[in-house]
Amino acid sequence: YSVTLYENGNWNFFGGKKKVLDGNIAHFDSSKWHNVKISALNNDITVSVDGEKIIDYKAAEGGYSAGRAALYSSYRLRQPTAFSRM
Repeated sequence: YSVTLYENGNWNFFGGKKKVLDGNIAHFDSSKWHNVKISALNNDITVSVDGEKIIDYKAAEGGYSAGRAALYSSYRLRQPTAFSRM
């Protein structure tokens, strides 16, 4: 599963290569710092941005006992990305 958050507040949630959910965060300001929380517990996946839950998804195939998590940033050279408390 993966989630992509865009500068305009739009987001997409994928299961494999298939888009499962999409939406928009109203009044999203990409020039400000944001807190993103991703939780995967058994087959429940939740994503929150600045304390607002945007994704609450129950995967049909059940949970995973192990796996990897990755966090990517844009490739914009003028606006570096910083991460804290990972």
